[in-house]
Order: sequence, then C-alpha cells, then structure tokens
Amino acid sequence: MKRIALFLSLSLCSLALTAEPPITAESPWVREAPPGTSVTAGYLQLHNRGDEAVSLTAVSADEFRRSELHETVHEDGQARMRHVDAVLIPAGGQAELAPGGKHIMLHEPRRTLEAGDWVTLTLRFDNGQLLQIAAPVRKRTGREEAGDDEHEHHHHGAHE
Repeated sequence: MKRIALFLSLSLCSLALTAEPPITAESPWVREAPPGTSVTAGYLQLHNRGDEAVSLTAVSADEFRRSELHETVHEDGQARMRHVDAVLIPAGGQAELAPGGKHIMLHEPRRTLEAGDWVTLTLRFDNGQLLQIAAPVRKRTGREEAGDDEHEHHHHGAHE
C-alpha cells in the first residue's frame, strides 16, 4: 500500500511539473524602428487557459536597455502613450497587445535591428510565471493595420 501511495505522489508531482503554464503567447512581433530613433514597439496575443485572471507585470528584452508596458490613449484629438503597471489577462480569456492599443515599448536598442532579425522577450506575470518568446522584427509599413503608430511615436513623450 505504501508503494502505491508513493507512486501516486510521484506521478502527481511529475504531472504538475510537466503541466502547461496557464499563460501562452501567440503571434509576437517587434516593429523595425524608424531611422534615427531609439524606440520601437512589440506586440503579441496572450491567452490564459487558467481559472484565475493573471496580469502581465513586466517585460524585458536583451536587445534593449529598457522595456515598459504602455497603452495608447486618445485625448483632444491626439494619440498619446501612457505607462501601465500591468495588462490583465482574464481567466479563460485573452489580451492583445497591438498597434493603437496596449503594447510593449522597447527603448535604446543595443544594436541596429532590421526586418528579419529576432528579439527575445521575457514576460513576467503576477502568478510567478516567466515566459520567454522569440519575436521577429517586421518592416514598418507606415500606417499599421490596427492603429497609426507614426502618430503614436510622434507623441510618445506625453506621459501622464
């Protein structure tokens, strides 16, 4: 009987160690910075398969000296960026970091990054989970599909 209990305990521990983390990321990418600038943005979709809400609280990238979570807000006809402390991913839901909305601001690249390069993002969540993902650098297209980042970057200095 003791052997069965030990086997079950070890099996449950093994299952817990191999279980998939509740938060996963899809479609990550980083925008190629315009010439002469030291800031760009990263985007992705976060999915929460867990039963409790989880928040993305920090992000880092080895290729940049500083990374922050931001959101674009529209006030008085202008888009401005504002720092956010966290991005909530509801239980069983998702959060999208996309042009014109919440996003990752990447400051001061350690080297010039061009379309086709890769950036390693490390995401930190309030449940203790760390998620490291590779994001391709994509060429700027001017006006993006979900927002006008040219406009956003011109007003980046206006934080609240």
